Amino acid sequence: MKRMLIVAVIILTPLCGTAVQKTASVPTPIAGANVTPAKLIHRVDPLYPESAKSARLQGTVVLDVMISEKGKVESLKLVSGEPALAKAATKAVRKWRYQPALINGKPAAVPTQVTLKFALSAN
Repeated sequence: MKRMLIVAVIILTPLCGTAVQKTASVPTPIAGANVTPAKLIHRVDPLYPESAKSARLQGTVVLDVMISEKGKVESLKLVSGEPALAKAATKAVRKWRYQPALINGKPAAVPTQVTLKFALSAN
């Protein structure tokens, strides 16, 4: 069985902090299938919520995301994270676009997990 994994790490710098995003696209393995994982092609950076900045709130948000055959975020579910940060992460990730995963050359819906870290700078 073939199992492919893509991991992308991107560092974003909002005004008073940073957010690190990791995505892992893991198509369900199919015996003998030629699998090409989904690839992130359009990312919208999450905005660090003002209320979270003033409260010095930091943390990690983890989302389970379903990528459609057309490369759109079809659905997402909060796995963990502070609600104020999760709202910002969810709003941004809904706008992301992917090059669809391919199974035997045909576009396929696949699950992925996105992790975003919100951290305030020292100043």
